[in-house]
Amino acid sequence: MMYLDCPGECDIKLIEAKRAAELAEQEAEERMRKRAIGAFDDMWFENGEDGEFEPDYEYHRKNFIQKLNENEND
Repeated sequence: MMYLDCPGECDIKLIEAKRAAELAEQEAEERMRKRAIGAFDDMWFENGEDGEFEPDYEYHRKNFIQKLNENEND
């Protein structure tokens, strides 16, 4: 059986591995946030007469994004 004897080098590799995992998690969260916002947008329908969204769309979209960001900090 082979044992590693590399205190400094192993510490650096562990730090790099942890950072890579953190970056991957942040990227996954960003993708899910974009998907959630896209799903929210898909729930709203344009008004057939003028092609505009319902009046409260921007208000609710802003609140939805705010809630996503609040949960991010928990």
